[in-house]
Amino acid sequence: MNHIVDSRVAGVRESLPTTLLVWSWMTRTVGGWFLIIGVATNLLLYVSLWFRAPSPLADFLLSLASWVVLFIGGIMAAGRLATGLWRRLLWSVRRKLTLVGLLLGTVPVVLVFTFLLLFGLLLLFNLGSYLMQDRIQGFVNQANFFAQVAEAELAQIPLEADQQVSLEKQQAEAALEFQHVSFVTVPTNESCGASGASDMQSLPQKRKNLRAGPWRHLDAPINLPTWVPCEGFSGLIAYQEIDSISASTDGPLRVAMRAVAFSGLGWAVVVDIPLSFDEIRQLREDIGIVVGEVMSITPTSMGEIPLTAGRAIDAPLSLVHSPLQGIQLDWVTFLEFIDWRTGNSGNLAMGIGMTVAEVTTRIFETSVNIGNLTFSQVLLLILGVIGGLFLVIQGIALWMGIQLARSITNSVDVLLVGTHRVQVGDFNHKITVIAKDQLGELTQSFNSMTTSIKGLLAEKAEKDRMEQDLRIAREIQMSLLPGPSLQVPGFVISTHCVSAREVGGDYFDVLQLDDDRIAVLIADVAGKGTSAALYMAELKGIILSLSRSYHSPRDLLINANKIISEQLDSRSFITMTYAVVDTNSRTLTYARAGHTPLLHVPGPGSSLSEVRRLMPNGMALGFQLDKGDMFNQVLAEDSFTLAPGDTLVFYTDGVTEAMNENFDSFGEEQLVVSIDAHRDFDPAQLRQQIVGEIDAFVGKGTQHDDMTLIFLRINSDAGTTSTQ
Repeated sequence: MNHIVDSRVAGVRESLPTTLLVWSWMTRTVGGWFLIIGVATNLLLYVSLWFRAPSPLADFLLSLASWVVLFIGGIMAAGRLATGLWRRLLWSVRRKLTLVGLLLGTVPVVLVFTFLLLFGLLLLFNLGSYLMQDRIQGFVNQANFFAQVAEAELAQIPLEADQQVSLEKQQAEAALEFQHVSFVTVPTNESCGASGASDMQSLPQKRKNLRAGPWRHLDAPINLPTWVPCEGFSGLIAYQEIDSISASTDGPLRVAMRAVAFSGLGWAVVVDIPLSFDEIRQLREDIGIVVGEVMSITPTSMGEIPLTAGRAIDAPLSLVHSPLQGIQLDWVTFLEFIDWRTGNSGNLAMGIGMTVAEVTTRIFETSVNIGNLTFSQVLLLILGVIGGLFLVIQGIALWMGIQLARSITNSVDVLLVGTHRVQVGDFNHKITVIAKDQLGELTQSFNSMTTSIKGLLAEKAEKDRMEQDLRIAREIQMSLLPGPSLQVPGFVISTHCVSAREVGGDYFDVLQLDDDRIAVLIADVAGKGTSAALYMAELKGIILSLSRSYHSPRDLLINANKIISEQLDSRSFITMTYAVVDTNSRTLTYARAGHTPLLHVPGPGSSLSEVRRLMPNGMALGFQLDKGDMFNQVLAEDSFTLAPGDTLVFYTDGVTEAMNENFDSFGEEQLVVSIDAHRDFDPAQLRQQIVGEIDAFVGKGTQHDDMTLIFLRINSDAGTTSTQ
């Protein structure tokens, strides 16, 4: 019922205009009311300006409050809209599984590749920075080596002219490696003067400085600063190029490698190797890294270090770079420099450019070749193949995950459609088996279930029809038995008849034969159910027909046996007691055809006191043993006189064979004891008492047989009374 109501509500909503739906949503949510209040406040504010003088502060505050309310309402509405869209997006199991597959299949790959990329870049940058610093330090060591060699050579030459020639020779040899290398000799400090050696003649202290090399980048030093130690110096110095147009020191920052070697004779050799185009090209060829701009990054706590003015010795660095192989990655390396005038140290940031191919080629250079490839290229190729295989495997896994999700969701979709069809009562709908797996078996099980349900519903419908027929049959059977309004003059009668099923095989009746005689009979057809009920109905017709012709109970039973034997099957039979009461002579004549005993309960006016079991000989009706001779020979008829107040009890074996949960029978003895104990009760009360004791004894046990009781008492009064 609920889903019908929901579908009707959904249909009504779909039929409404969009504007009404939006208004309905806004009036049902807090965010919607915020939007309504914000819009209404802004409208009222703008409209009110037409009828009043503006108040800047008040209007600003009111406008600000309304926009804040609008903002809050917009955020809440957007959040609610996003939540609704998210729920609708993820309502489908296929979308959920696809999203999970994408997250599990792509996010780890993206994270792994991102990690590897960042790790590789960090490794590449640090490696490039290290290589650059190492090569710069190599240039510094080269300058120091040149200074040490020149100092040693000059110390062996006493004449200044010869020293100049030697110095120029040293510079020419060094220029083969570094084009702009420059040499100069300068006097030393007094503390680093001659050592006093007597075997060498000191050079004059006032002689001019010896120079060799271009000294294009800086002016050659004419003396040493006081901060230079006597052990010598090697390191980087920085200088600012002079702009050739404006003659200002706004040009690019350059560096040079400078070394100082002391002779111990009052002079020292200074060697400069400026970082020119040749050195940059050498770096490019050696380590695959290009040099970019240089910038001073001396901490402000140390103060600004004024850089020496210098001159350009070649083209700007941006014009001398040759292109790298692959995508160039820019980074910086940090170098320490010394201010030549003060000895203060500072920091430089030198831009460098590199590519993976250039750097790795330099690192993995080897003389071993495998075919046309070097060993490093083979390693890189193997890494590339492994990476490609990883991507292929990941792609296959992602494809399989999506296919699995589609397989699952397709089965879920068809099962959902199937359940909806079953819900509306369509049990003929069959689901197509998509896959031969567990989901396919689930689909087959669903089809089997719907088929079983269809069969069960058909069985239930048939059962309901049969139950309806049985209820009708029971009503017909009950109409064949005496009704509750049974009244017989001179007797008080109370009856009880309960079938174990809808219809039963017990039959009883009270027949008015004439004004002075009545017939009381009780019968039990073997078995239960429909067949017993049919035989019972047939027996009633036979008894009604024979009772008009035969006054003797024995004669009636003999003729009834002749008729019924031809109708019953070989497995059925009928037990019966037939008694005739004469009210004038107060005599009871009866015959018993294999039925339970007839109980006689003497009344107050009788000379007897104990309850008697009346059991004349007789066998059941319907046995097809012979032509009825044995039945006739065995059947006996008996009679005795009744006293006022006597009670006759007729019952079927369903009463005495009533069983409890332990399969114990109520028993005939218990029945006799109960009747004897309550013989003073009237028949109706006696019936209620006996039935109550039987029900209490049975408890939760099941009724296995039909139960019928007839209590007939000879009335001592003249009136007539009957109860049911």
